[in-house]
Amino acid sequence: MKQIFVIIILILAFNNLKAEQVIFINELMAKNDSFVKDDKGKFSDWIEIYNSSLEEVDLGGYYLSDDKDTLAKWKIPTGTLIAGKGYYIFWASGEPENGNRHTNFKLSADGETLALVMPDGITKVGDSK
Repeated sequence: MKQIFVIIILILAFNNLKAEQVIFINELMAKNDSFVKDDKGKFSDWIEIYNSSLEEVDLGGYYLSDDKDTLAKWKIPTGTLIAGKGYYIFWASGEPENGNRHTNFKLSADGETLALVMPDGITKVGDSK
């Protein structure tokens, strides 16, 4: 029984490690005033997540945040799927009422923290801690 428990823990740990390594913030634009319009026809800031694996990843439950003290700032909606070797754009419009791809914060053109956070709301993707 003890061996089965250890194997289950190792499998769970490997799955979490795998998720952290395959998805990451690939690109962002903090002052989008003419580059690309969002789904509402506005020039919103944007964040691009990349899935480097060959398999689809469900981003639902992860968080995006621009605040190092509030890592669970905006929760990515359940069922947000990113294809293998695919990209997914979120609009940092500060207007979450505009739909599932719109965060509740905007990006600062002066620079700031930006984090993709595991579903625990604490661990940043890519952190070795």
